[in-house]
Amino acid sequence: MTFLHFAVTFLLFQGCTLFPDVEKKIIYECRYHEKMIRVYYISANATSQNMMQICLVTDGGNEQVVANYECYNYIISVDTSIDYMKIVARDTSAYFPHSPDTLYIRKELLN
Repeated sequence: MTFLHFAVTFLLFQGCTLFPDVEKKIIYECRYHEKMIRVYYISANATSQNMMQICLVTDGGNEQVVANYECYNYIISVDTSIDYMKIVARDTSAYFPHSPDTLYIRKELLN
């Protein structure tokens, strides 16, 4: 009987997770020189807010996180130049809409 109780308890804990998988979806993708830039929206959970994550995709398909910005979920425009990448983003999930913010990423981070 004790073994059965232990087995049932063990199986119940196997089905429960304390940290559920985070939803990560691509909201923008563009080329930067010979590389690919992907911008993800990561939904909030118990320990973090909504986040926009900018990743650099290498030739082998590996992703390197370049920057994380909290409280953004929508990209208005992206401008790439030789020295930087300019992203105009905003948070559309807030009850009162905020004005867009301009984010700059230096070329050193994108190499």
